[in-house]
Amino acid sequence: MKLPTRLADLLASNAELLGAVNLTLHDFLIWFGDRNMVFFPEYTDHGPKHIEEVIVTAEALIKDESWRHLTPEDAAVLVLSVVLHDCAMHLSEDGFVEIVSPASSRQIVPGFSEKPWPELWADFLAEASRFDARKLKALLGDTEPIRRPPLDAQEMTRRDHLLIGEFLRRHHPRLAHEIALWGVPGPSEEKIRLVRVPHGLDNLSGLVARSHGLNLREGVNTLPRNHRREYLKVHTPFLMTILRVADYIQIHSERAPTQVLKVRSLKSPVSQGEWRAHDAIEDINSTHDDPEALVITARPKDVKDFLKLEGLLSGLQRELDDSWAFLGEIYGLLPGLKDLGLTIRRVRSNLDDRQEFAKTVSYYPDRILFEADPEILKLLIEPLYGDNGGIAIRELVQNAVDACLELRDYLRSTSPQGTHDVNSYKAEVTVHLDGGKDEGWLTVRDNGTGMTSDVVKNYFLKAGASFRRSDAWKRQHETVDGKPRVLRSGRFGIGILAAFLLGDQVEVTTRHVSNPPDHGIQFSASIDEEAIELQRVNLPHVGTTVRVRLPKGTVAKFKRKHSSPWEDKWDWDWYFLEDPAVKRTLTPEHQSNDVMSAEVLEHEHFIPSPHTKLPTGWHRISHEDFDDIHWHFPEKRYNRREAVFFCNGIKIAGEYERGPDIKRKLNWQLSIQQPVLSIFDGAGKLPLNLARFDLTRELAFERELLEDIYRDLISYLIVRTPTRPLYDPKTAQLHGSISYPGNYGHNWFWSTPGGLSLAHKWFLRRLSPPNLYLVPELMALQFHLPKRHAYIASFDRTSSGFGYYDPWVRFALTGTGFQSHWLAGLKAKGRRLLVSADYEDRIKKKKVIPKTFFATMIEEWRDDNWVLLSTKNCPPPNVSFQRLAGQAKPDVFTMLAEWYLEPSEKNVVDGDNDVGDLEYEDREDFYLPGGKVESRDSVFVPVWRNIIGESAIIPFDIKKRNTSLAEAIRKLEPYITFHRTISQKSTR
Repeated sequence: MKLPTRLADLLASNAELLGAVNLTLHDFLIWFGDRNMVFFPEYTDHGPKHIEEVIVTAEALIKDESWRHLTPEDAAVLVLSVVLHDCAMHLSEDGFVEIVSPASSRQIVPGFSEKPWPELWADFLAEASRFDARKLKALLGDTEPIRRPPLDAQEMTRRDHLLIGEFLRRHHPRLAHEIALWGVPGPSEEKIRLVRVPHGLDNLSGLVARSHGLNLREGVNTLPRNHRREYLKVHTPFLMTILRVADYIQIHSERAPTQVLKVRSLKSPVSQGEWRAHDAIEDINSTHDDPEALVITARPKDVKDFLKLEGLLSGLQRELDDSWAFLGEIYGLLPGLKDLGLTIRRVRSNLDDRQEFAKTVSYYPDRILFEADPEILKLLIEPLYGDNGGIAIRELVQNAVDACLELRDYLRSTSPQGTHDVNSYKAEVTVHLDGGKDEGWLTVRDNGTGMTSDVVKNYFLKAGASFRRSDAWKRQHETVDGKPRVLRSGRFGIGILAAFLLGDQVEVTTRHVSNPPDHGIQFSASIDEEAIELQRVNLPHVGTTVRVRLPKGTVAKFKRKHSSPWEDKWDWDWYFLEDPAVKRTLTPEHQSNDVMSAEVLEHEHFIPSPHTKLPTGWHRISHEDFDDIHWHFPEKRYNRREAVFFCNGIKIAGEYERGPDIKRKLNWQLSIQQPVLSIFDGAGKLPLNLARFDLTRELAFERELLEDIYRDLISYLIVRTPTRPLYDPKTAQLHGSISYPGNYGHNWFWSTPGGLSLAHKWFLRRLSPPNLYLVPELMALQFHLPKRHAYIASFDRTSSGFGYYDPWVRFALTGTGFQSHWLAGLKAKGRRLLVSADYEDRIKKKKVIPKTFFATMIEEWRDDNWVLLSTKNCPPPNVSFQRLAGQAKPDVFTMLAEWYLEPSEKNVVDGDNDVGDLEYEDREDFYLPGGKVESRDSVFVPVWRNIIGESAIIPFDIKKRNTSLAEAIRKLEPYITFHRTISQKSTR
């Protein structure tokens, strides 16, 4: 490489330095030209030509008056710093492995307080694991999650290289300094390094190279205090400004020749943008009426390139302004050295006048973005939350709870100077409603982490911007593998907007835990405020207080008891964990606003905290996406004020409110209702909609939940199955006592000669009964069936009167209607019905059975009270219906049907699907909204078979039950123990 004249002449006056520079250039330029930039395959040119151009530009930037103050040492350090400044981008895989390997022994440059490379790499990987789709697309060209790159060059992929490249890009100024001192990292002991450079100048060369990634003052502060202007005959601050501006100016199109773009495609959008911006530069010159101006002519092809170039040029002007100001501070008062300066002060371009430039292109060169108008924000709130005033309190409470959990984590992970101690810290949130005389106030106060001015400005007051999704939050509260240590409920950035559901004025005071007392923040704002003024105030305590001014009568709405639970929209009991403690207080209207004398409202109940021993009746399942999942079926359903679905302790929906519904019912055949669910979701994986009232898609752990419910159900049956068949009138009275708490109370079991069986078609196939007896409800059964004909199914009436019995009779005789019942679709050779004479008269008069079908029926027997009807070709009865009718009391309305079933291989047991083949025996119907039936793989049957085996019954005989199900009882031990305890209590 041929050095420019003035720098070459300076170096020529010192043969030792000239030799050191030439030898170093020789080694480094061979390295630059011999190797591809494996981690930067699509970057603009950073090879020998770029180095030469930067050196030429650096010389041209030095004012004529400055040269007489420069020394050969200045020339050497400037040239070497240019060589060093981007050399880390040429690092090999082996060189990268050397610096980040856990066994790395690389030193820290004296004067700098920084982490070792392995720790820096681990921090970067933790951050990279949290990159969102936009960041991944920009960096890697796709949105697939990153993997931890292997420390083996043979196993590294293109995506690994790009990810490592981003890490090196961030830290290449530091690595340039280290290479100046210790050589280029690599597998060999023989390093590429600065050759014969005098001691001290190697460090200064590295420091100047490093300075293009530092604040200028930060770099200078590492020099000896009394030698910052000139040290070892080197004017280091001046050289720093020269390198920064020279590197910045290298943006002309020859660094990214269009010929290259014709033969290769750029995968990384970041690289594409850089090449396009460089290619848009037509000319850079300083031949202008203003002798200190750099004139740039550009032709960006679209508005994105225009804005990128405009930003680059604005950045260059800032760099020039900062450099001149910095030189004035360092040398301005010194005669002679005040001449040290740059040949340019200003940047001029054809982009400066947007209106004139717009005439030369087909697009509008303006930054146009979607922006939210205050009036639009107001319109968004109502459709999102309706007039549900309680939502405002929910949003503020969850933010307050999150802040308390964050402070606890902050105290555990850091050691700030102050009065807080994690062991003594008690997280508290207070919600106070004050009625007032003319207007009221809602106050939500927490002693959590508080907010900085940056958080207030960029997140708290910005709709849709959640600090808890930011990189700053993740760095503070996530583990190195990207898992949150804090349960965060707030994630949509809606919180403060919801407060305007209650009032038009919000007052906030806050102090972040890292700030001293005199750095608290206070402000007042309305949603359409033109400018919000943050005032610095003295706050003795860390935390945040939000106050919302309430119109007159608002507090009364929170106290009102509505006639319908669906109208009760002013609920303000949202948080159901004991820690952090959330206290609610109320001062009624026309009373003094005195929090101390306010009425304290107690929570109606609490739910278990995560990772704690669960109380009786609660169950736990696990899923990799969630911290903890609890569920239970309460013995008595909650009242209208209580919740059935929780996320991180916050109520999502109540018993009668619209809310998450898992496939309407978890499984139609078993009529299992949705349990109370409490989900702890630190990573924000629960698919809640924006209003937090419903799910946007299925739960990821739905199968795990179903399986655990079924294990509990099977345990319940093992404990609660009676010792006698349910067709026995005495045992029939036990029907209510074996109603599983999670069942709707109908269609879920049937009685066989040997035991209780489940209302599921797999069980019917296993038992293959020749005939079935059906009754509307077991409690109405008043006669004994012979043991050998004891297959009996109950519909378990859920409503009374003819509105229930009419469709039941149609189903009993025709097999139609009740399409969601587990018996629907069965083929029968014949059907028989014992019915009261009075009701038989109704059948005819009200046309309960179609007239044409009724005409085909046979009346087999009749007396004054009863009639026995059957279909044609019905086999002879298995029992004496006359005798059974004689056992029934005339004043009790009783019906009994008998079905004679086709053999199982001819039967259809799935409505729309022929499941005679065994391969379909584990399929079952799900009845979806709109009457749609969907057949899916059964969840229940595999659980039953894994625990019970192929048997389709729970034996009535206790001894036989304990013997045959011994292994199942062992597997279900905790469930069995719970249900035995409950059963004993219920029989006392």
